[in-house]
Amino acid sequence: MNNTTEQVIENKQTTSEYAYIRLRNMIESGELKPGMRLIHRELAKRLDTSNIPIILAISRLEHDGLVVSVPNHGAQVVDWTYEEMECAILIRSHLEQMAAKCCAERASEEQRTKIKDLASKYKDYSIANNVAGCLETDDALHTLVVKCSGIDLLIRMLNNSRVITNTIRNICWLSTDVSRSDIHDGLVEAIVTGDQELAKAKAKEHIDDLLAKFVSRCKR
Repeated sequence: MNNTTEQVIENKQTTSEYAYIRLRNMIESGELKPGMRLIHRELAKRLDTSNIPIILAISRLEHDGLVVSVPNHGAQVVDWTYEEMECAILIRSHLEQMAAKCCAERASEEQRTKIKDLASKYKDYSIANNVAGCLETDDALHTLVVKCSGIDLLIRMLNNSRVITNTIRNICWLSTDVSRSDIHDGLVEAIVTGDQELAKAKAKEHIDDLLAKFVSRCKR
């Protein structure tokens, strides 16, 4: 294989990854709404790419559970039922609990310190009512907790699970409360002290809040 051929393949992979990430983010944010048809040529024009990266990206999104192929209709964004959305949040809860427990057991001292620093940073943003800062720091903290679990399969499953639950949060207009500056205290303390069962319980509490908001919103 010559250099030119290798470059063409690399460019195709890069474009496909770009299309995948962009479409996933558009679904997660609600820009591409549940039930919306995914028309290749329109998305290719929107993302300034060819049809092939779009087709490959949609195939990956279907595997992720964010897109579904409907006979005689084509691909569309999944339009979840209440039961499916509730199940998705419960699945994330169990995955987060496992990640927190493993993190409390396996995290290095450097990683535990970094988790404490992120929790402190979150408090600063919360006190300043900086929603964007809170969301970014919250994501960084939980991403690190999952990474510290050291389980590749769990990391992959949770990354996908978070995209799904974030999508649900956005399409259901669930509020993001950043007024509690101490929201991570229990989880972080459990991880720092290596208390695996407490870390698991605190992770459950964190997702229970999202579940309660979802149930409350859907019962209105």
